[in-house]
Amino acid sequence: MLLRPRIVFERILHGREGGIGDVMLLMAFVMLGTAPVEVAMALSSPGGILIKILSMYVRFCLLPLVVCVALALVLVGIERFRGQKVPIESVMAACAYLWVPVGVMGLLGSMLRVLGLDLWFLPHMPLGIFIKIQPSIWMILLRAVCAYGWSAYLIWVLVRVLRGGKIDEPGTYGPGRFVLGGWVLLAYISGGLFVGIHYDSIRPVRPGDVAQDFELRRADSRGSVKLSSLAGRVVLLDFWGTWCPKCVEHMDVVIEFARTHPDVAVLAVHQGGSPEEVGKFIKAREWAGAVFLVDDLGMASAAYRAESVPAYFVIGPDGRIRAVRLGVPPEGWLEQQAWAE
Repeated sequence: MLLRPRIVFERILHGREGGIGDVMLLMAFVMLGTAPVEVAMALSSPGGILIKILSMYVRFCLLPLVVCVALALVLVGIERFRGQKVPIESVMAACAYLWVPVGVMGLLGSMLRVLGLDLWFLPHMPLGIFIKIQPSIWMILLRAVCAYGWSAYLIWVLVRVLRGGKIDEPGTYGPGRFVLGGWVLLAYISGGLFVGIHYDSIRPVRPGDVAQDFELRRADSRGSVKLSSLAGRVVLLDFWGTWCPKCVEHMDVVIEFARTHPDVAVLAVHQGGSPEEVGKFIKAREWAGAVFLVDDLGMASAAYRAESVPAYFVIGPDGRIRAVRLGVPPEGWLEQQAWAE
């Protein structure tokens, strides 16, 4: 696909080879190399490992597949408008392969990140996070060219094949396949080394660990809160989300705890979103007592490995984790942990 796309597209469109299932396997292969840290965190976290891996896979695949299917429908519509009958299932399979160059560039970005060069315009950084960092116009152009330029070329090749055009390609693969093979192999090796070297920062947070500092904006738009500014106090971190019914249901318990324990700093950290959106949700429910923060980039959630919500962390006055609870805690857990020595 990457070295001789015309031949591959012809085999998919006319020989009915290479379905979307093959692309899904490729995506799984690339995900392991592009996101080794995230995969390692899911494997090392307690409970629900399979669910977490599947959830990662869905997030990794969903947007590319939606874009590819939408493009396939557009191409089929154009060709049928021109009076050409093309099999929609074959075009969809061919369009799914347009994602492959993006995956390869993501492997390159992941490999360079391990080497200390984090190029945010490469697709190892999810598009949603890239948008949230408010990139400059030059960064956006770099992202468009470096992350999607190769795929744009393949779209041109696919259209030419659909219309029966001729495209010159080399008769042999030459050294290109060895370069690509080494590229992928290096990405896997570097990802494995990175996980091994930084395992202490990847493994689940445990009691006794030093609490990672962060600074997040308040949902009521009254500035921000830095965790280190609360040194000397017991702190309860509650990672939650408006989309999580259990989080919302248990928030009343957290609010009541905050009211009856004014000496404890209760920080409810919302995963994703904006202060305005989260603030409206909180105001509609008249929640008061806890300090609501918004982790819009997911940095704090990643630091505490709070992949699922709700997740609770009790931090002692010495800045160390006293207790960790993933999922809704049993009745009385908050009161017991907040005063533990």
